[in-house]
Amino acid sequence: MQHESHTMSNRATARRPATQRAAERSRARVLLIEDDDCSAEVMLYILRDRGYEVEAVGDGERALDVARRFRPHLILSDIDLPRRNGFELAAEIQRDPALSQTRLVAITGLPVTDCLDRAFRAGFERLLAKPLAPELLLRVIEELTGFPGRAG
Repeated sequence: MQHESHTMSNRATARRPATQRAAERSRARVLLIEDDDCSAEVMLYILRDRGYEVEAVGDGERALDVARRFRPHLILSDIDLPRRNGFELAAEIQRDPALSQTRLVAITGLPVTDCLDRAFRAGFERLLAKPLAPELLLRVIEELTGFPGRAG
């Protein structure tokens, strides 16, 4: 049954215009891990408005499963998460061969000086303080993924 589904998916992909398929490949996939609904909603709006393909989850436990399925180019993760904090999550991602090349960006409302060293040791490449400036968020994503968002 799985093979039939895979074949049907390939046929559906082949029917889409080549330009649409190329555009889909040229979009960065971003996984947002944020437990604050308001913050998540704002970041989702910003990222989707710029053309990024985004999935969002609210806790560190579910994030790992979603990351394995979604295969993001970049993960934006809050540090202070329920069920598994951002540091633990980053360490798990670094150990997973399927995800170890995923770029990691920490976002936090905690004092940056309290978690900077720990964030970099866990595998995060950048640490952004909340509230996030949209221009900074978009610039970091473009720098780390090589995928420019479309002009908004």
